[in-house]
Amino acid sequence: MSNVLILADHDGGKISKTAAELATLGKRAGSVTAVVLAPAGQGDALAAQLSNTEVEKVVLVESDDFARHGIPALVDALAQIVKAQNSKAVLIPSTARGKEVAGRLAIRIGGGVITDAVDINSDLGATQSVFGGSFTVSSKVKTGTPVITVRPSAVEATATSTNPAIEKLSLTIADSAKLVTITGTQPAAKGGRPELTEAKIVISGGRGTNGDFSQVEAMADLLGAAVGASRAATDAGWYPHTHQV
Repeated sequence: MSNVLILADHDGGKISKTAAELATLGKRAGSVTAVVLAPAGQGDALAAQLSNTEVEKVVLVESDDFARHGIPALVDALAQIVKAQNSKAVLIPSTARGKEVAGRLAIRIGGGVITDAVDINSDLGATQSVFGGSFTVSSKVKTGTPVITVRPSAVEATATSTNPAIEKLSLTIADSAKLVTITGTQPAAKGGRPELTEAKIVISGGRGTNGDFSQVEAMADLLGAAVGASRAATDAGWYPHTHQV
């Protein structure tokens, strides 16, 4: 069975729900190993959240370098794990952060990148929905280890009754991955609605709102949905750019 690696990303002490979705897709191609790159002292709590998913093993690395030096340090650790695990593919959430990780990682391990996949089959071929859903494209990496980013909510996660084995690693982050130091961060403001990137239902408004999104927000709240906005609406300043769909 091929060993498929997934990046179990997290925020505020909570593993992204996309991790279970990645595990469901990865299981089609083989056994699934989740990588948790955590701040010191937080790894066990994060790894425990991967119970009852298709993850068979968790590789856990705790280091404050991930918060101090950002994505370069994370990619350095992930590249070391991919090589040590002899992974056949790496699945990453298709977020802005995830795509940067994927691009950097592919260069490090000599693999190809597929972004915004909405499905993955047993031979690691990917399906992409492009041009606003007008076309469906089948893609496959032919050289090196495939690095595939998957859109959140692209598949329904499969629940299991198993608990993954946990392997704790101590890695040394290369000096070349510490050239930038993060001195401060400000978390994104979150409201009571679902996150746009993870929502199953999105109610979107555009020019027709004339800047008044009250009805869009009311409908979203009735349906438990996220609020989206067109490029025209965000460019006009009617709604934050973070909500553009």
